[in-house]
Amino acid sequence: MGLYFVHGLEINDGLGFMANLLQCLTTEQAAKPYHFKATGVNVYSLEEMLYYCYHHWRRCADDLVCEELIIWVRDVLELSSIAARLREIATIKGFAERLLAFLTVTPYFIEEKIATISYIELLVFEGRNDEAWLEIAQIEAETPCRASEMAYFKAEINLQLGRLEAALEELDLCKMPNDLSVKMKRAQIRRRQGRMAEYKAILADVLNSLKVRYKR
Repeated sequence: MGLYFVHGLEINDGLGFMANLLQCLTTEQAAKPYHFKATGVNVYSLEEMLYYCYHHWRRCADDLVCEELIIWVRDVLELSSIAARLREIATIKGFAERLLAFLTVTPYFIEEKIATISYIELLVFEGRNDEAWLEIAQIEAETPCRASEMAYFKAEINLQLGRLEAALEELDLCKMPNDLSVKMKRAQIRRRQGRMAEYKAILADVLNSLKVRYKR
């Protein structure tokens, strides 16, 4: 009997949810796992690997579509056609494009799920700031209501370029200024400025927020 995963959810006339089941390409747990060097995590199927890379792409960037991974998919999982496709994906120069191609190598993720990964965030992570600025400008021109959302990415770019005050100004414009990620970014800036008292105060606030959140 093969393994199956849930693919998408749909409302069924208000009575509940319907889900499509798609058969996993990995029919059983692999005898030898793939080991992510940066995090020490082991995965035992292609679907588990895709899930892990989707949620932790920053931490597994160095492993993404490397030769060792391709060989594991080909020899251990015995998925030669997927391995061949991964070898093609490995030639894509941009990390952003390579990650998105990798995550869609099977139908594991529905299109709406992939769309939750911000292309701009990937560009900023890769240091492709000029391209990120163009993407931000286009979004702000087409949907001005998203300007505060784009402010976080502008702050990240300014931080990379060492423009700390400009980064803080953008954080002040963020849609959710009290979001933990915004607070941590603000703490990072204060630390780089040498303003350690403010840095420690922000960290204490974040830790308190986390304690409250996990008590619920």
